Amino acid sequence: MVFLDLEVKKPSNPPPLSHISRPYLNTLKSIKKIMKIKPEIILIGGSAGSLEVLIYILSHLSMKYVPPIVVLIHTSENNKSNLVEIINFETPFHVQSIQNFETIFPNKVYITPPMYHLQIERDLTFSFSLGPKLNFSRPSLDILFESAAEAYKSKTLAIILSGASTDGTDGAIRIAEFGGTIVVQDPLTAEVPIMPLSVINNVDSAIVLKTEEIVQYLNYLMGD
Repeated sequence: MVFLDLEVKKPSNPPPLSHISRPYLNTLKSIKKIMKIKPEIILIGGSAGSLEVLIYILSHLSMKYVPPIVVLIHTSENNKSNLVEIINFETPFHVQSIQNFETIFPNKVYITPPMYHLQIERDLTFSFSLGPKLNFSRPSLDILFESAAEAYKSKTLAIILSGASTDGTDGAIRIAEFGGTIVVQDPLTAEVPIMPLSVINNVDSAIVLKTEEIVQYLNYLMGD
């Protein structure tokens, strides 16, 4: 197995393993024993400390075909940076901001805009709603994940990256209940480990990988 070299910023005070309720670190060798189910949608969520990791993942995918990739990164409402332009510069895939009622297609990276909750409808379209914040967040990962689980069932794959809240945990639980796949960034490589740790402690089936291993796992899943 060849591993890519990547320098990922570690938190100044890495969380002790006692904060994790079970042995958690997987390896590619162990997860390749798991049934190989190709996802029909990939969801990537995070907040503080996740952008660099997100760009690394998207820029190192080697497959020619990808299912739709939906990105939801919490950003400050005062942050005017154009996430679409940033990611589009770093990845070969078509990157676009999501439009309300838009039909979902493969080979695209969809960026969730701020201010609105995002849901995936059962007819595989996007929809926005202006409800109250959930876990102090709008858009909410939980709402996105739960709606994707209803629409794509076991063909849903969600990746949880560095983040400073527990948003996404309930949604990850729902995806797992439908037989979908949960991948979590190793919290010891996360700049802010709160979000991945919360998922690890609540989803027994979560696959926990280092950043470069997430790329290799996705390339393995989508390979011929």
